[in-house]
Amino acid sequence: MTPAENEPGTHWLVLFVDQDKQVPVHLHPDLVALADLADEEQAHGVTSGTPIIVSPELELDPRLVAFCTQGPLASRRDLTKDAYARNIADWCSFLWSEDLTWTDATESHYDDYRRWRTDRNLHRSPLPGERKVHIRESSFDRAHFALKLLYDWAVKQGHVDQSPVPEARPAKSPRGRSRPTGHASRPERFRWVTPASYQVWRNVGLLGHEAVRRDRAVVTGPPLTSWRGHNTDRDSALTDLMITSALRSGEQRALLLPEMPEHSIDLRLATETAKYRKSRIYTPLPLALDRVARYCQGERARAVRRAQAAGRYETRATSERLLVVRWVQDGRDLAYEAEDGRCGLLDDLTIIERSRVFVRTEGGELEPQSLWLKDDGSAMTEDAWKKVFRRANNRVLTQWEGLGADVRTVPWISSHSLRFSFALYVLAALHRRIDERDGRDPHGAYDERNYETAYDIVRDMLGHASVVTTKDIYLEPVKRLRSASLFNDVATATDLSEVIARLVGDSDRVLDTGTVFESGD
Repeated sequence: MTPAENEPGTHWLVLFVDQDKQVPVHLHPDLVALADLADEEQAHGVTSGTPIIVSPELELDPRLVAFCTQGPLASRRDLTKDAYARNIADWCSFLWSEDLTWTDATESHYDDYRRWRTDRNLHRSPLPGERKVHIRESSFDRAHFALKLLYDWAVKQGHVDQSPVPEARPAKSPRGRSRPTGHASRPERFRWVTPASYQVWRNVGLLGHEAVRRDRAVVTGPPLTSWRGHNTDRDSALTDLMITSALRSGEQRALLLPEMPEHSIDLRLATETAKYRKSRIYTPLPLALDRVARYCQGERARAVRRAQAAGRYETRATSERLLVVRWVQDGRDLAYEAEDGRCGLLDDLTIIERSRVFVRTEGGELEPQSLWLKDDGSAMTEDAWKKVFRRANNRVLTQWEGLGADVRTVPWISSHSLRFSFALYVLAALHRRIDERDGRDPHGAYDERNYETAYDIVRDMLGHASVVTTKDIYLEPVKRLRSASLFNDVATATDLSEVIARLVGDSDRVLDTGTVFESGD
């Protein structure tokens, strides 16, 4: 098993089954009895990527183990397993601090936990090992459903008499739409960055440039002589692709080499990797594809060679490897034929299954097909993905502080903010085009019925189930921004692709206090 990023001894841990790892029997004689652990796990149908929840004293609760390996969590998609297990571990940590176990919990404990996690006005300290206490009410929905899944199962199994988790009840959104949720919740705010903000963040945080003052603003300066670049091509390629395609982090992390085109064309996102299994069309732009190609030819190729030289790929269990011997174009889908006789469509492979896809090179070496790789040549995980943003944000913050600039203007970016920035910029650009076409004053009264086409386009780009979702998120900020000067250059763009391309273009525009926007509640 491999641990998630938690601090042992103070917090409940989430471990993930990894059948490629060998039990370190040399460390202690008692471990010899576990030498065949991987075989035992396979015999019981426990696959790699299965989460296991462990107490701060490194003890296993067999009921939680059964829930993860044989209960309802086992049938969930990989990303859901990961997220739900972490939510349950956080819940167990909260109860642990009160000297309670998860089977002792009552509805009042659930209410305390929800308030503790979501009420920013409560004065409290984080649990030891926890990085963030307060989360949005909307983000707590996932925790609600994770706990409800656990306790509904536990009641049926006789582990608890009744569930402490209340039934979900509908909450009316301000636009009158009813949606199921554990409590009345709406996002408190979203953060957006302009193209200029993103470019400075990328250049300083990922590419090693110096941030310099220009009057009252901060702009990209020359490369730092002290910079020891590490995965700069990979990291800038993955953020450029994200901000120009609106792919979610999990969707982009699942991409395979055979799916990446040499030229900008419309691509269909694989069904099994898309949220809610809702496939959609996205179009990677030439600028982003150029960065991806440079990464593949340089940093990725070197990571693969290091892993091959160390024998990391050859030691993987054959059952944990899908060795493709032939790719076949099946209409618009890409099919594969595996060495063991398996055949199928890439469209049907989950994120975990995709991380196991390999081919043999002309020299007979194994090579993974995951696009995004870590230094050790393995596929990027969610934790590795988050580290890219955390390190870049810290570098940018350090530069801002060194300049004596107002740290409130620092562009603190996440994968979510890139996706939201893409959508907001495109939506505002479409608004500007519609206003110009209809001769409408962008400073005049706003009537959303005039912009239905714009919302439909962005809904399809983002993969929202309904245009109502798109409007709930973007209506208010786009009303404020459609006449803002930062979108003036949209009028000179010839088509939507050019508008999107400006998100990653090498702009020398300044970054000032007006480049980060927040929507209202």
